[in-house]
Formats: sequence, C-alpha cells, structure tokens
Amino acid sequence: IFMESLRRDPNNLDAIWHLGNINEEKGLIPEAIGYYVKLIEIGKETKLFTMFELYRRVGLLYRRLGRDNDALDYLLQAYQIIPSAKDVIREIADILFSQKAFFRALNFYEKGAVFLKDEAPFIKQYAFCLIMTDKIEMALPMLEALEKVFSNDLEFLFLLSYAYLKTSAYQRAREVMELALNITLGPSLVMMYLGIKILFSCYLQSKNYEVAKQLWDQLKSIAGNYAEDQLRQRELSMALIMLRMKQGYYDNAM
Repeated sequence: IFMESLRRDPNNLDAIWHLGNINEEKGLIPEAIGYYVKLIEIGKETKLFTMFELYRRVGLLYRRLGRDNDALDYLLQAYQIIPSAKDVIREIADILFSQKAFFRALNFYEKGAVFLKDEAPFIKQYAFCLIMTDKIEMALPMLEALEKVFSNDLEFLFLLSYAYLKTSAYQRAREVMELALNITLGPSLVMMYLGIKILFSCYLQSKNYEVAKQLWDQLKSIAGNYAEDQLRQRELSMALIMLRMKQGYYDNAM
C-alpha cells in the first residue's frame, strides 16, 4: 500500500516514513537508511517525525552497519538539534572513544555523565578518557566507585591500578594489579607486560629493589618475544638504569 502511494506521489512524506520503519523492523538497514535520508533531503517534518528523529535514526542505523564515520556525521546533526538526547550523546562518545579521539570524546562524556551517571560502562569509559587526557585525579574517584561492579574486568583493573600508580598510591596499585594478573583466563602477553611494568614501578618507588629486579627479569623475558621492537628494548634499558640509580649503583648505571 505504501509503495503504491509512493508511485502516485514520490514525495509522500508519510509513506516514505512508514517504508523506512518497515524496512528497519525487517532488518533491511540500507533500505531503511535510504528512506530516512530522502526525508532529510526533503527537509519537512510531519506529526509522525521530526528532523531530530531522522538524523538520530540514520546515525544509529549506520552504527549497526559498522560505518561509524557516517554514523557520527548524522548523530552530530541530531545533537545540534537536541543537545540533551541521552542515546545520541552516548553513541557519539562511544564512537569518538573507539577512534581514540579522547579529547573530543571527553566533552560528550562530561555532558552525558549528568544523565548517565548510573550507567557503569559509560562512566568507565569516561574515566578512561580522563586518564588518557592526563586528568588522573578526576578519574580515580570514578573508578573507585565502580570497583565492585567491575571486580573481574581486566581492563578496569588495569585502569584502576594505573590511576593509583600515577597518584602515588603504590600499595593499592600493587594490590589491584596483582589481583588482575591472577584472574582466571588472565591477560594477554601484551597486557601481562604492561601489568608487570606497573608492578615494577610500584616496587621501585617503594624501594623494594630486590622484587623490582625480579620483575625487570620477567619483563626482559616477555620482551624476548618482541626482539624487533626497539622502543620496548630501549624502555627496558631505561628501567634498569633507573633501578641501578635508585640502588646507588651509579657507575653501573653510567
């Protein structure tokens, strides 16, 4: 019926809208996007939809297709119309986060936190952004509030441990990281390297040089899998120099 209406009048707004809805419900995403984009191009609203809803739907549908750059364009248009739409803010923040555009994402996490403060995954990513933009002291209370929720989440535990390390809470950083490294189905080799590096820093700052040296040996062993990685090898050398200097072995460090 709607297709017949569209044949008689190609700009029948209600028919185009309903065809978009039907295709969306059937999972025919590109077809649904096509109908909604046509309505955007016509640029008129009816009692059935607003321009905000069109931009929002197209953005969310592009996300379902994995086309985040296209999704972002439409979601930002929706955001300009209604800056307080929770799902739009959430999706924009998530896209920018996935693209590692942490400074841009931070603005949307700050706005979204007013409405989404009870959504633990959103607040976790907000804290991650704060850490990546060197706002550690703001991130730490957020992470501490989520500790029970994410007690077995490796990424969360790494973030929390790192935040403690950067705020000089070395014992807590060590406790959290040791918990993370002992979780069943634990971290990958790359995460293991990062975790031991955090532990090395904790023990080094706590002046427990014997354990720090054992951890350095573990780092060297793991780094053997990345023999071609000159940056990692240089990092290991710097860590050993720091250890020898802390121990007072200046000739050896030289």
